[in-house]
Amino acid sequence: MSGMTRLPVDDVAGALPEVIDVFIACASFESRCLTLAEHIPGYKVRQAILCENDSLASLTTEFSQRLTDRFANVVTRLVFRRNDPLDVADKLQGALANVAGSGRVIFVDITTFTHEALLILVRLLQLYRRLDDRVYFGYTVATEYSVGAEGGDKWLSKGISEIRSILGYPGENLPSRRVHLLILTGFETERAAKLVDEFEPALVSLGFVTGADTDEIHQLSSRAFQQSFLEKYSSAEVFRFPCYDALATKDAILHQAHRFAEFNLVVAAMNTKISTVGAALAAAEDDRIQLCYAFANEYNYAGYSAPGTSCYVGDVTDLLAATATPRET
Repeated sequence: MSGMTRLPVDDVAGALPEVIDVFIACASFESRCLTLAEHIPGYKVRQAILCENDSLASLTTEFSQRLTDRFANVVTRLVFRRNDPLDVADKLQGALANVAGSGRVIFVDITTFTHEALLILVRLLQLYRRLDDRVYFGYTVATEYSVGAEGGDKWLSKGISEIRSILGYPGENLPSRRVHLLILTGFETERAAKLVDEFEPALVSLGFVTGADTDEIHQLSSRAFQQSFLEKYSSAEVFRFPCYDALATKDAILHQAHRFAEFNLVVAAMNTKISTVGAALAAAEDDRIQLCYAFANEYNYAGYSAPGTSCYVGDVTDLLAATATPRET
């Protein structure tokens, strides 16, 4: 089963097919949204779908324009109403349907989509890709999060304005069952704590990152999160997942789900976008799993991340095909 491999960003073009029928990316306030696009020759791309959030337009204008200029006359821009998942799904599905031909090569830079938008896109690709399409994902690794801040002062977001089930991942919740909240933890301790407070679960499972290929910044954040969270939630179940391996993340979630099958399971993916794909795969395999999204009040726009010189790129067609049946045409 194929997956994503780590390589220098300078080598990304050589890891992809000669022609990319559609390149999908999200213009962000993070400069990481440019990294993969600027390492793919424009002539390789037949169509580019560039996504944006309307409420962030003032923060994304520069990077959006650079992406648009990069792919010139083959760009389709999708401007999402940020707090409207139906709008996100409708526009993505329409754009994918308008890509002509069979045997399409679709390359998605998953780096700077919101977790919610990415999960919706993954579900659409599972359900509506064509039988002979090939789907590739790419992800740019960050060298630092909350750039310049030290230790406990690091932050990515603050507060929660809304918690909602992610479109396409409703789960099978029974009123007679208690709630098991599973969190793929990252840097956002406050946001995760508010999730626990809101759901008031009977059981909490905290996933901490592990794996030989996991960056030091993720290992450090995991240890800091574990220390602070377990002081407050000492009865929480702890498990490990490799944040750069979607398939292994899926397996880790399913293992926890099967251990506590008598609960309704709600999963919050709050680590890398690769591990978020793993949550999507788990939910597609186990219909009991509900995925949720905590909409933050504030983001660290000025120093969210710094792009690195490596990325993950690979053919994920088999991963998607293992959990859904695509269309014949």
